[in-house]
Amino acid sequence: TPQGDFAGSCFVTIPGPLTDPPFSDSAIAKMRGYFMANLNIDGSGAMMAARGAVPALHDCCEGGYSYDWVRDGALSMLALQALQNSEVGTVGWTHQVTPDVVREKMTAYIGWVKHVQGLHNASFSHYDGDQMVTAMIDSHLEPKWNISTGKPYIYNWCRKQSDG
Repeated sequence: TPQGDFAGSCFVTIPGPLTDPPFSDSAIAKMRGYFMANLNIDGSGAMMAARGAVPALHDCCEGGYSYDWVRDGALSMLALQALQNSEVGTVGWTHQVTPDVVREKMTAYIGWVKHVQGLHNASFSHYDGDQMVTAMIDSHLEPKWNISTGKPYIYNWCRKQSDG
């Protein structure tokens, strides 16, 4: 039963380090497969945080969620490199993170980053309140990109983001 700061939450404190791994090799391989399925979407090099419907977003995205967040993509590539040839990256029989897998995913990701950075100062139509306006893309400050169009997110939401 959670106690102290965790009372009423789903977190459970444990008395010390576990003596056995909390997940089987096949469970780790399955999670790794889900992770890698969100990299290099449709060969674009983009990374998607959540495929398909995202109920918490209240029907925000016709056709499902298909956005690349710049920071999430960079952190995912860092994680992929850390998994390369590690025990967590290779246990189980499927979705192993080998140097060839990392090279393929990273090469595609670099292509995606070059694409979005190459749109810097291009003309771009997006909503500002209820009105569609045209402005120049500042690709250094646009963190959310539509994977299917390869352009920044067009709807209202804290543009320009500069919090990191």
